[in-house]
Amino acid sequence: MIRIIIADDHKMFIDGLSDVLKSLAGDSISIVAETNNGNEVLPLVRIHKPEVLVLDIGMPGLTGIEVAKLMREEFPQIPVLILTYSDQPDHVEELMNSEVAGYILKTRGAEQLVMAIKELAAGRIYFSQEIMGVIRSSKRKKEEIKSVKLTKREEEILRLIAREFTTPEIADKLFIAASTVETHRRNLIAKLGVKGTLGLVRKAVEMGLA
Repeated sequence: MIRIIIADDHKMFIDGLSDVLKSLAGDSISIVAETNNGNEVLPLVRIHKPEVLVLDIGMPGLTGIEVAKLMREEFPQIPVLILTYSDQPDHVEELMNSEVAGYILKTRGAEQLVMAIKELAAGRIYFSQEIMGVIRSSKRKKEEIKSVKLTKREEEILRLIAREFTTPEIADKLFIAASTVETHRRNLIAKLGVKGTLGLVRKAVEMGLA
């Protein structure tokens, strides 16, 4: 029997999930604890020591992302399965960095949930096709960013923009005209495919220049 804990902010969803698991998995999966609040997850894990933690992202108290990070630190041996509606790239990337073992969407069938739980309990990973698509897309974007070649001067200016230096301050620091700084700024926006200063700052972070 696979012992699991479910953390989701909707009690009705947990109740429905419990019925579905009983119908599809019989006695092979047992819900040993459940909670609607992120603050309660770690205490329940300490008490029940589940084989799999099924976790939503949006909850009162600690978010699922925060819980996943804490799980990695305290219970790295217990696999975390993210079950949520969110496939936002930033959520996926942050949870991948937290080394979750599985990620599926609530819009998928219950059969996939049962399969994912069994895979994680067996020491394997399980990511739905939609999530794998997000991961691959994010990887391609990072590779595209890395492939952009900036000149040494552009890198200098991008670093200073990321550090919130103004155009006159950058000009004074690099001993160039303010108009030259603005020209470089426009070129960077075009090269990196962003819309403005905030986009430049994000790219600087992604490229390790901030």
